Amino acid sequence: MKKNLATLALLALFVPMLAGCGKEPTAPVSNAVNAPAVPPASSMNFDFGFFDAHGAAQTYAAHPNGAEATLERSNWINAVVRVVYLNLTVADMFEAPVLALQAALSQQPVLGDDGWYTWSYAFSDSGHNVSLKLRARVDGSIVTWRMLATDPQAVPAMNDFLWFSGETRLQNDRGFWLFHDLRNGSAVPVARIDWYNGAERDRSLTFRNVDGSSPDLDDSLEYRVADALVSVTLHDQSAGTNSAIVWNETTGTGSLTAPDYNNGLRACWDASQQNTSCPN
Repeated sequence: MKKNLATLALLALFVPMLAGCGKEPTAPVSNAVNAPAVPPASSMNFDFGFFDAHGAAQTYAAHPNGAEATLERSNWINAVVRVVYLNLTVADMFEAPVLALQAALSQQPVLGDDGWYTWSYAFSDSGHNVSLKLRARVDGSIVTWRMLATDPQAVPAMNDFLWFSGETRLQNDRGFWLFHDLRNGSAVPVARIDWYNGAERDRSLTFRNVDGSSPDLDDSLEYRVADALVSVTLHDQSAGTNSAIVWNETTGTGSLTAPDYNNGLRACWDASQQNTSCPN
């Protein structure tokens, strides 16, 4: 899954700045009491922390291609290599949007005459003067969201560029995000995330490539949390194949199923990440 999300990549450069901004409200309080709740970070966050906690970085450094994996841990190592790839090609791209949402939480929204609430914040670094505006409008039980980015020093320059937009239910438990790339002065949809957050251990999000010019159009990545079990399923639209990694965050066990590994059969690991027979 090779995406061409140039604007997402550009704005990801501002992750350190976003991480430190938004500590002091910059907008006056105005009719903010009825403003909708900002969607949670989990609406964009693919969490692979389990692999980090089990030494994925060291494993990947020793076996970057998975090909030289030791026989005793080959299933785990191949899963790690795939997760690192998914982090680099999908999950890491959404770090900046997640931080932008979180920065809005420390701001006070202003209700305009047009019926839109606006959270505004700005930061500067490395010659860039960036301002962001998160906007929301409530229509019955649906909330419409827009994140606008301005960076005069960007190439090309951005002026209220529609970085991402979306809708949520007023209960703030589900919705979607649509991310845009700046091409020839227009905001072009390139990626979509549909999300559900019923509880901490009952949530999901699905990334889909919607870029009509991409060879990876309609490729998707589904992430699900169900109690202790977490799974990611990668769908390759052009090949018509699916790959899945499942792990138990309590026991440390898990499995990999991929058409290019173990003859497409499920391959499992135990609590020590050693190869083991898969349960029925």
